[in-house]
Amino acid sequence: MLDQACNVCGGGLRPSPLIKYMKKIIFILILILVVSTAYAKNYSITFGWDKNTEADLAGYKLYRRDQAADYSHIADISEDLSTYTTSIDMNITTYFVLTAFDDSGNESDYSNEVTYTIDNIAPSSPQSLTIKSISIIIDF
Repeated sequence: MLDQACNVCGGGLRPSPLIKYMKKIIFILILILVVSTAYAKNYSITFGWDKNTEADLAGYKLYRRDQAADYSHIADISEDLSTYTTSIDMNITTYFVLTAFDDSGNESDYSNEVTYTIDNIAPSSPQSLTIKSISIIIDF
């Protein structure tokens, strides 16, 4: 039974220990969600390039990879654009390349590779903290 009669409070119903426990669990989960969301940071990176001039240019493809991984296609970009913004992960060096493709589906070689790392690592702790002097103040 989830609810129990309360003899002390005039016979009204009071929540069982299970209900109280479940409320505490739900409160803790909500608190964790709120705190973790407050510390989440979104970073973005914007690329720019010189537009291709081919008459049959259909667009561009952006690729990314991490340290040892192969490139993954992350975006098709309109031929009218020469900039693109995407998200970037913290503390991971990410490599990007761009290709152009035409109406027939032919794709160029990779552009030059660009790389970026979001520095979210705190500096090391100061070392060798000492007391340099002590002053005694006497008030009369």
